[in-house]
Amino acid sequence: MPLEPKRAPLGAPSGIDLPGARAGSRRVVYLGLLMFGTLACSSLPLPWQMGGLAFAGAAIVVGVMALRSLRRAHVRGILPAVVVLALVFSGLSVLSYGATAFFWTVSMQRQDCLRDAITVSAQAQCETDYRNALQAKLDQLTGVSRPSTSSTP
Repeated sequence: MPLEPKRAPLGAPSGIDLPGARAGSRRVVYLGLLMFGTLACSSLPLPWQMGGLAFAGAAIVVGVMALRSLRRAHVRGILPAVVVLALVFSGLSVLSYGATAFFWTVSMQRQDCLRDAITVSAQAQCETDYRNALQAKLDQLTGVSRPSTSSTP
């Protein structure tokens, strides 16, 4: 009794490489797990929050691999579009985590201040100090000097 070749399910477009499509969809699942890790790390305190940078970087690599394998398998429709959106989200996450790493000292000061702040006004003061320190660091990097906005009686 000869073995029959694998056939596409009813309603599936012809020309799709099923083993390639399975491999691509498996990579999409891995991409989703890595994106979940990226999102979960955003709620952690600061040294652990940088794990999101690793998750987002890995998600970009896996996403590109998934997109390539879906393209080689001739998969069309919503799945490649979802992978592209995941790549955009991962890229923005890398930029966000990279900015946090670049302004590490300012971010750590904000986190410590918010941890110790008890009242709403203390939290608001932490946010104001964070914005001022961030602006000062940006001004230092760009060489721009801004007039002081603090008022003295």
